[in-house]
Amino acid sequence: MTISISVNGLAFENFTSATVKIALDEISGSFLFTAVSTEGQRLPFENGDACKILVNGQAVIDGFIEKLDYSYSDQAHSINVSGRDKTADLIDSTINGIKLSPPISLKQAIKKVLSDIGATAIDVIDSVGVQNFSKAEEKLSGSVGQNAFEFCEQLARKRQVLLTRSAGNIEITNGSGIDSGASVQNLIDSDTNNILSASVSYDLTQRFGKYIVKSQLNPVALNYAGETPAQEVTQQSGQTVDKNVRQSRQLVIKAENSSSSEQARKRAIWSANIRKARGRIYSCTVEGFENSVGNLYSPNQLIQVADEFAEISAKMLLNSVEFTFDVEGGSNSNLSFVDSNAYTLELSEPQVEKVGAASIPVFDASRIKRPT
Repeated sequence: MTISISVNGLAFENFTSATVKIALDEISGSFLFTAVSTEGQRLPFENGDACKILVNGQAVIDGFIEKLDYSYSDQAHSINVSGRDKTADLIDSTINGIKLSPPISLKQAIKKVLSDIGATAIDVIDSVGVQNFSKAEEKLSGSVGQNAFEFCEQLARKRQVLLTRSAGNIEITNGSGIDSGASVQNLIDSDTNNILSASVSYDLTQRFGKYIVKSQLNPVALNYAGETPAQEVTQQSGQTVDKNVRQSRQLVIKAENSSSSEQARKRAIWSANIRKARGRIYSCTVEGFENSVGNLYSPNQLIQVADEFAEISAKMLLNSVEFTFDVEGGSNSNLSFVDSNAYTLELSEPQVEKVGAASIPVFDASRIKRPT
């Protein structure tokens, strides 16, 4: 099990510790390596160098070294190397004003943004086949100084899709998950447990009982749509209900761009699902970097989770992976899961059951067998 950094065609892996994090709901992955040199040698690369991060020989990040930290004493020198995917430029940059003329696809729109900031080396992959923006639907533009990623994310929200990273590139996905055939488990009296530690969190503080999205049709775009009553132009709205949250909690959202009532309704459902995803998280640590069927852990995988402590037996969506290596602790993967339908348009209840303090069974924890 190895984590290495490749710079200028040369791979380096003899670090005292390494951490690599990638996530489905983040546009850029990140890494941190630590090395110790008793001779005070400097690393053979510089800040700003292009690099690739390899986990078991597979590239998971394609980006740049962004920070080098050196600390030293008369006995040892410590060096920290950190950076992110090249898609981080989209997060950090602002646009010089962009006007988009429908019909145009989301992929084409993002490519225009990348061209505006000079990041043409970043590719855009449409894994969904998103419906084009139409003339009768909306007119889209980004203002001078607007954050580049926020503008792209606004467009993605109109189509209820996620923008994620794919080793330095941008992928448009619906987060529906790819069945990996793998499993993680922590079962009583089982000799095949592969979970070293785990936690489960249920958080309602960012969830609401009612979601209302308000917008209006674009008056200019309506020239292509024929006659439309004035009331319908200015009073477009859509809503959804989360029955598992008290109805006295209401969230009203003003759409960033002009939208129809149907688009507003879908946006309301999307918002409810995103908040549900972030409020119901199962995390665990397993040994190694590969799942039970021999493939590298990767966000957007569907993995069977069986944990009797958390009362979970469900196929869940792997939302984020943190690969870690330490000379003392070895190689582990920290996995964070959300409900399998968390990013889809359906608001049906997931298979994972809520766990109340009174419903947690009492049993002898020593009966849980840990992997050796």
